[in-house]
Formats: sequence, structure tokens, C-alpha cells
Amino acid sequence: MANGFSSLQRTPTLAGAKTVDMSLLLIGSKPLETAPVLIIENPLPSCHQLPSSVLQLGTKTTPGLKFCPGRLKHVESIDVIFTDDDQGYFAGSLDRAHYHLSRVEYQEFCCKVGQLSNILRRKIPVNEFPRGENNFGPNCNVVNRLSPEMKECFETVDFASLGAYVKTHSKCDSSRGNLYIDSGWASNLSSRRVKGEDYGVSKPAEITVDPPGKEIFADAMVSLSKFALLICPHSMKEKLYQADKRRQLEFADKHVEGNLLEVMRVALTNEKYLVGCHADKYNDVLDWNEGVVNFSTWIVIDGEWWRLSLIGYSRKSISDYYRRLDLYGPLVDRISLFMDALPSDRVEIEPSLLDFRNTTGHVKRLKPHANKCVFYSSYVECCHLLTQCKPKNGRRSRRT
Repeated sequence: MANGFSSLQRTPTLAGAKTVDMSLLLIGSKPLETAPVLIIENPLPSCHQLPSSVLQLGTKTTPGLKFCPGRLKHVESIDVIFTDDDQGYFAGSLDRAHYHLSRVEYQEFCCKVGQLSNILRRKIPVNEFPRGENNFGPNCNVVNRLSPEMKECFETVDFASLGAYVKTHSKCDSSRGNLYIDSGWASNLSSRRVKGEDYGVSKPAEITVDPPGKEIFADAMVSLSKFALLICPHSMKEKLYQADKRRQLEFADKHVEGNLLEVMRVALTNEKYLVGCHADKYNDVLDWNEGVVNFSTWIVIDGEWWRLSLIGYSRKSISDYYRRLDLYGPLVDRISLFMDALPSDRVEIEPSLLDFRNTTGHVKRLKPHANKCVFYSSYVECCHLLTQCKPKNGRRSRRT
């Protein structure tokens, strides 16, 4: 990555519209000395070939293994980000193991990594990003001294209300460990087809936040979008999250006007709620869309310090949607044109055509090991829907 911090000024950090909370006098200062550290494992190419049993990453039901020798054998280096006051970072990708460690765990972790390096006879570099400094690495840029322009991004964000909403409405994910709420567009695990749209191609579902959180989430997404363009490498500023204008307008901007992020996670962490070991496998990996932007600050909820993080990124489900749309759309168009040209007595297509149990008769049907119903279902369903479309100007609609 190119150095994106040549113009940053070392000025006191302050972000967002904050008011003095008298409870701070009772609970003490921010726990910077004992705050968790973020570990990001930068993998070797061989790491991507490992089975899940070796990777030991967290799932919805199983926590991941933070120190995993089998996985660390295939790691090129490790980035370590120490928690500061107001802090931002831009990671080139987080489709790799990353997690929180307490300060005590981190000391033990370093010893174990050193021992493993001796066994492997190969040094595994540990790149520390200390507090109070702006630093950049091959995969991660970290800003602990925000420029005036960066601070201005978050002047209207109500962090206290945002954190209180997440604390009240979120559920703790065992693979993550922290408390969080997402806003934007879902992964491929949550998609749907809309009759009459997109050639019948399934599309990611929209994730909306219920009032009164919707407005403060929208404000935070636009603010984080502006921040992303300031913290990312100079080489990415022109096209970050915007290389495909069709995509940007149909998803990010449609969700919140002026927004560049396809999803934003608002997360709460502290010494009790540490981020578990996981990889962001649903993030996009295409050029200009694979970067992850993060801004974090401290807030007090019910007399307790919490680390509030805004995390923005793009969805792999959206690039998958466009890939399917561009692949199948022209085919459906050709079928539509062909169907339009047929006499009405030749377009009676029924779902019963999916019944392949009968292998006798004048049509030669083989008994394959695969289920023909599954293989042909999308095509027959598509044609069936085409016959049900209401005519427009005496002709059937070309889209379903």
C-alpha cells in the first residue's frame, strides 16, 4: 500500500458531538493501558488451501482458536493494533483470521509465536502499531492522530445514542464475542427473488434498523464513508467503493443517500466482550471493494467504559448477484424474444414438466445420478413465469 498519511497533522484527537458526562468522574479514565489489542494474521498463499479443521476459525456455534499452530505455520506476518483514544484504520482485506487478545494474553501469545518460529526455523514478523502514532503497513493503515478534516467527518454522529441502541438491541454472536448490529445489505445467506425484477436472479436482502436507530445509523454510515476516502491509500481514493457506478447507486446509495458502504457494523467491545477468532468470508474481494474501514471511540454506558467501533465494507453477495445477472440475463432475454414470437397455442408451459419420474414414452429420458428436477427447475420455472406475464401493448413482457 502507498503511504496515505503524508498530510496528516498531529493534533489532539476529538471526534463526534460529545458532552461532558459527570459519571466519568466516578468511573475513572479510559482503560487504554488494559484495553484489548487487535490481531490480524496475514496469510501465505498456502493458508487458503487449508481445510476448516486446520484453520480453526469461529462459526455461528463454535468459537475459533486464537493461537492455532496449524494455521500460524501458514502465516507470513502478524499485525497488532493497540487501542488508542479516537482511532481509525483501513485494512486491505479481512478475509483472514483476526481477533482480540487481552494485554495478558498478548504477552503469552508473543512468547508462543516466538517458540513456533524457532520450531519452523522461520521468523514470523509481528508488526506492532503503537498508540499515539500514525503508521502504515502492507495490509493495514492505522491513524491515531486524526487530522481536522477527519474529525469533521464525525461531528454530527451521536455516539452515545448509537452505543446505547446497540447495547439494548444486539445479540452476542459466539463466533464474534462482541455486541453488534448491521445495517446495509445481507450476505448470500439472506437473498430473495422478486417476481418481475432482475430476470428472476436472487438479490441480497436489505438490512434495515428500526426507529429510532435508523436515523443515527444512516448518519454514521455517511460519516464513515467520508472518513474512508481520507484514510485509505492515495491510490484508492478515486475509486474506493465506487469503481462500479451501477453497483454503488443500486445498493450503497439506495440504502442511504450519500453513502458508499454496502454494510456497516456498529460494534461494542471491552475486556468482557472480546472479538473472537474469525475471518470475514462474506466481504467482497474484488479490486476497489475489498478494503475495510474502521473508526473507534470510547463511550460510557451504564457507568462502564465501552469501545464503540464503526466498521464499513462491501458484500461479496452483491458482486455475486451482478455476476449471475450478467450471465443469465441475456439468456432470459433470448428466451423471452423466442416466446414472444410463438403462437399462443405453443406457449403452454406448466410446472408439471418437472416431473421426470416417468422414463417411458416417446421422449428418451435417461436416469442420471443427479436430480433433473433441480437441474432444469430454473429454466422451466422461468418459462412458466414468462407465460404468466401480463401483455404490454399486445406483447408479453420480456422480463420476469
